[in-house]
Amino acid sequence: MPRRPRVSAGQRRFIVVGGVPAPLGGVTTFLRRMLFAETCAIEMLVDIYPGRKEKIGEGIDRKILHLGSRLAFIAWFIRNARWTKQFAMFFNFSRLGALALVIALPKPRGSHWRLMLHHGELTGGRATRLIARRVLRRMDMVYALSKRQRHVYFALGVPAHRICETKSYCPPIPLPPDPEAERVVSYLRAEFGKVLMMSGLPSPIYNFQMAIDVFASDIPSQSCLVICTYGPGPMREKLRAAAQRYRNVIVCEDKGEAFFNTLLRNADTYLRLNSRDSFGIAVADAVVMGVPAIATDVCERFPGATIVNLDEITRDPDLLTKSVQAECCVTASAAGVQTFALHTGA
Repeated sequence: MPRRPRVSAGQRRFIVVGGVPAPLGGVTTFLRRMLFAETCAIEMLVDIYPGRKEKIGEGIDRKILHLGSRLAFIAWFIRNARWTKQFAMFFNFSRLGALALVIALPKPRGSHWRLMLHHGELTGGRATRLIARRVLRRMDMVYALSKRQRHVYFALGVPAHRICETKSYCPPIPLPPDPEAERVVSYLRAEFGKVLMMSGLPSPIYNFQMAIDVFASDIPSQSCLVICTYGPGPMREKLRAAAQRYRNVIVCEDKGEAFFNTLLRNADTYLRLNSRDSFGIAVADAVVMGVPAIATDVCERFPGATIVNLDEITRDPDLLTKSVQAECCVTASAAGVQTFALHTGA
């Protein structure tokens, strides 16, 4: 096991369960940043996802235990249950369905478990909700990222005093510009006057098609739409076809955080048109980087973003064009804005 650096008296040390990029997504990006920001409070991060992994930073990578699968994690935890008892376990998943993993784990007497689910819509069938109820009863603290999440947890039997409202935002890690992204930026600036950017899973809930319908053009255009996607999804082939058809639609798949941040920092506007969302870490990043961000009103958003009504822009897509043209977003910084801290609610 890794050596434990000293932390101030009275603070818990954490074993964080989740993953680090790749895959790149909301959960893994959050955990990577949290590990960087709170390394002294974290004993280790247990990565349960397979695949190629990016470096976090010198002296920090040694805290990551790459297991590569959920079954391997269950076996590891059962073998080390007594050792883990001295730490707070912090589980990070996306949806309610992922809690089936936790039901297989023994919880040692006197241990402390916490949970954060990062998806905006915590829905599931009867079996999923039954499992969720059993798992949530075992949690000493559940982080709610929105009032909607808080209502779901309360309905599933979590007492109010065990629910801690917070935000799943940690500022970006300082990363050098990505050379490949810089070449893409040079091309975009040479060809187009305005760079619009979106990102997310290739899923209909991100409403990429809405933006394509509004902004795509197969003739010379003053603006381009860059869509960064990660992971599998039903829209992947459709997005590739759009990039082939329209000269001003560019799709970047499964790129790292340095690539994404380099593009985002050089964009003119970031669009987050989701039908469902929990927060939108890229919206916050855009605002902090000084890039105007336009986001739908499906959840609470980072201060400084311009909010548009989802129903209104769905009925009248021209409203989206007007919002982009207005560039009425207010640039903000991370100062004074709530960011996540491990000892929140401790």
